[in-house]
Amino acid sequence: QLRVDTSHAVFFDHPLDHVPGMLLLEAACQAVRARPENGAHTPVSFHTVFHRYAELHLPLWIEAARGADGPGGGVRITGVQGESAVFECGVGTRER
Repeated sequence: QLRVDTSHAVFFDHPLDHVPGMLLLEAACQAVRARPENGAHTPVSFHTVFHRYAELHLPLWIEAARGADGPGGGVRITGVQGESAVFECGVGTRER
């Protein structure tokens, strides 16, 4: 589950009623690093589609699965809020 710190000076430099896209990309990056099979890999590219705003007051789940072909194999990240995907992100990786 995404944890949001609205006092973060970079992601929340002004009042917002939604989760910023840059915070969702950071969540994708952390989800890649948290997967045991990706321990020696680092994110190097993102292909992202944002479907709708992520609301601050609702739980947002970050799901990671083996993704597209390419260097490092890649990881597919999906952010889900309620019954809907908020964003989908293909993250390319490379070995450290």
